[in-house]
Formats: sequence, C-alpha cells, structure tokens
Amino acid sequence: QFLQEGVAKGILGILSYLVLMGFLLIVFAKRMCASHNREVNTVGVMLVVGFLLFGLTNITFTHGIFNTFFVCMVALLLSVSGKGQK
Repeated sequence: QFLQEGVAKGILGILSYLVLMGFLLIVFAKRMCASHNREVNTVGVMLVVGFLLFGLTNITFTHGIFNTFFVCMVALLLSVSGKGQK
C-alpha cells in the first residue's frame, strides 16, 4: 500500500506527509513530557500516530470527513495543550 501511494502521490507528496506528521508528533511528544496537560498531549500523540499509520491508505485521506476530523482535532488539541506553558 505504501508503494502504491508513493506512485500515486509522488516522492514529494510522501515526504511532505511524513514531515507534517513528524512535526506534529514531535510537538505533542515534547509537550507530553514537559506539560501539566499530559492527557491532552497523549491524545495528540495517539491521534497523530493513528493517522500516520493508516493515512497512507486510500481509505483514510480520500474522504473529506476524515481530513476535517483530523484538522479540527489537531487544532483543538494544540490550542488546549499550550495553556499550561509560558
């Protein structure tokens, strides 16, 4: 499946997807270790890992509902997870 999506989206598409997910994973993981909102950041890590593992299939990111859910959840979690930091 990974190779099929690599052919369909190209190297630039796969790399941009991995960079986006890697950045979000690093942000949530750092905040999870150093924040008072560990539960929120743990949910962020689980959300990113789940979409990272299943996002390269045709089913997940070809539907607008999944994309909207992912963007809304990431925005919500990033806004809530930064409340305890200065």
